[in-house]
Amino acid sequence: MVQSANGPPLYAVSGNDLMLDDIVVKKCTPGINVYQSGTTDSIVSVCDNNPVVIKVNTFYDLPLEITGSSSGTVYYQWMSSTSRTGPWTLIGTPETTGIFSAVATATTTYYRAKVSADQTRAANGQTPLATDCGNDAMTYSFKLTKGGNFSIPPVTGTTTYCAGTTMTLTGDPGTGDQWEWRKGNTCYNSNSYYRLYL
Repeated sequence: MVQSANGPPLYAVSGNDLMLDDIVVKKCTPGINVYQSGTTDSIVSVCDNNPVVIKVNTFYDLPLEITGSSSGTVYYQWMSSTSRTGPWTLIGTPETTGIFSAVATATTTYYRAKVSADQTRAANGQTPLATDCGNDAMTYSFKLTKGGNFSIPPVTGTTTYCAGTTMTLTGDPGTGDQWEWRKGNTCYNSNSYYRLYL
């Protein structure tokens, strides 16, 4: 049994029942991830300047969750920071694809997006308030780092071989680099050497 009076609520418990006063229950948008497109990787390291395509990823119907309609428009305001905790810098204006091409730099960079059913609210990039719950959300962050620029050393030694001979391709594992030997589109292995029979 619960008894309530004016002013601070008073509670009494009887048996296995408990009643609380002044509780508001509201549906909120589940967590939203940012992954490298086609993967579930949220931490990526590259060694070149090729753009890394990152994408907002969910396991549910995001337009329905945000706008109440599967065909509703969702706006994504991308932002970046050199720290996982910010401060965050807005990148451009809100877009509607949930996809962004990030180029790695020497400085580790984090990316995230504010997701909203409203373009203006998305554009402010601010963390959603409790009153926005269910209409706005902030993704988890994506971390992009860049290692040393990779350069392929020139081939030394014999460069011409006849059919029927053996060629051994060798890399130096001491550098920490990895190899993936290929002939055409066929990948053979990723060891530090590969013996090719011509």
